[in-house]
Amino acid sequence: MKADGLRNLERRLPFDDPNPEIRAQTAKVAGDLRLRESASQLQRLLSEVAHPRVQFHAAIALGKIGSQAAVPNLISLLESNSNKDPFLRHAAVMGLSGSASPSQLAQFKSSPSVSVRIGAINALRRRESDLVSAFLDDKNLSVIQEAVRAIHDDFSIPRALPRLAELLDRPDLPQDEAITRRAISANLRLGRAENGKRLLRFALDDDRPSAMRQEAIESLRVWNQRPYLDRVEGRARNLSPRDPNLGNRLIQDNAMALLSSADSKLTATITQAIRRNGLDVASDVLEKWFHDSNQESSIRVDALNLIYKKSPSKISEAIKVAMDSDIIPLRLAALGIEADSDEETFFSRHELLNDYSTIEQQLLVGLLGKKTNPRATSLILDYLAAFSSENLSAELNLDVASIAMEQTDQRIKSRWAVIANAASPKIEPMDYRFSVRGGNIENGKQVYESHVAAQCVRCHNAGGAGKQVGPVLAGIGVRVDRDYLMQAILEPSSVIASGYQTVSVELNDGEAYDGVVVSEDASELVLGLPIGGTTEIDKSQIHSRRASQVSSMPSMKGILTPHEVRDLIAYLASL
Repeated sequence: MKADGLRNLERRLPFDDPNPEIRAQTAKVAGDLRLRESASQLQRLLSEVAHPRVQFHAAIALGKIGSQAAVPNLISLLESNSNKDPFLRHAAVMGLSGSASPSQLAQFKSSPSVSVRIGAINALRRRESDLVSAFLDDKNLSVIQEAVRAIHDDFSIPRALPRLAELLDRPDLPQDEAITRRAISANLRLGRAENGKRLLRFALDDDRPSAMRQEAIESLRVWNQRPYLDRVEGRARNLSPRDPNLGNRLIQDNAMALLSSADSKLTATITQAIRRNGLDVASDVLEKWFHDSNQESSIRVDALNLIYKKSPSKISEAIKVAMDSDIIPLRLAALGIEADSDEETFFSRHELLNDYSTIEQQLLVGLLGKKTNPRATSLILDYLAAFSSENLSAELNLDVASIAMEQTDQRIKSRWAVIANAASPKIEPMDYRFSVRGGNIENGKQVYESHVAAQCVRCHNAGGAGKQVGPVLAGIGVRVDRDYLMQAILEPSSVIASGYQTVSVELNDGEAYDGVVVSEDASELVLGLPIGGTTEIDKSQIHSRRASQVSSMPSMKGILTPHEVRDLIAYLASL
């Protein structure tokens, strides 16, 4: 459109129309067409406090036009809004990012208004200006958080990352996880020697929060990990050029210093970093971790594995100490190492199997299945004989059956084929009949709470009694026995709990619902749906209704392995 035509259009636009929506749309048109002569009219519209939509479109339009004269009015809008309306705040930021220069925006770091300072930060963020780093020295936590996010998040402001990284050195660094994690991440992304040393200093400072010291150690552990996923946002990023081994060296050379000021969680992080990255740590350090009875069992287990890897000549003594302990995870770790390092002692433990706890017996049997020598074959055949004559502990049936099915030794395969075919019904590879006893309660809790495919908690612990699709399981171990639990898990339709029978409802318009009756009165039926949530149905709209004999819960056959079912039953029986 020619200049004369634009000026004529500006004169004709209804900025003074009595309808506020017309004025808002007028502002929008002026902005879209970049009508610079309309700046004064748009600034006037910014003052229409009673009509936020008019203010919104006027601010956006001023940003598109790029009117320097509008900056004071946009600042006033930020100040009067005081972060109450996010739409108006966004519009003011858009107006400023198009109207004010970065140097102008940086000057607002001294504004007494928090909302103005935050608005200026966001405008600088849109301009990708490193002048935003001036706001890192603010005294207000919200302002610092906004500046840190502007520098670190999304596509970032790379030139300002060094300034953000330096925050870790500040003794007055706010005790705020959002800020600290981003400052740690900035050092990792920059990857210079000074950044690695800064992370180490932070990790060594016992005045810093333990969780953030752990994050600093983890950042050193993944110092050169490719591909790199941002530890704050999960965004894939390119790491700056760096010494690839610096992180490992800093952990390895300062292990003793780190441990001397570490609590149990930080110690665990350090030991895991050493184990995962295969770092070379002095044997006396490992032995100190292992023999310290005040350490968490997971740390002592890590130390035991590292001793075996670094000082195999000392492992026999360490195994003896572990086996004399009453800490089950430590004993299990020792048995696993012993099966690899001292077969004679390992095999002799099978002769005294009943002296060990159930979980240790199961591990000993499982480890035996990995051996291929004649002694192992003989022991497996002995277990199969006890299995066949029903003289084997019920807690071991699944373990013995599992190793027998996985064996390649012809004698074991032949013996197992006879046993499996003689059973009634025949024992199949995915056979759950041996899952009733012998499960691990802690593992079963993990299955119940976290198994992606089973999703037990979705129906049995979603909203409390009266709001969930499946029955509340609190106290289930007192009400029913393990055989009932097995049947409920594998054949749910045969044991539908009272009050949880599925109802199929068809409405007059043909729409249908299946669910459990949550509540019902004379006019309304509320169903709990298998996919989660509820739906309210007007009973006058129901065409037909019938109770289903099929449980809304699917069978766990094929979803959970026999071992997982065994653990789940153990957990439920413990409730």
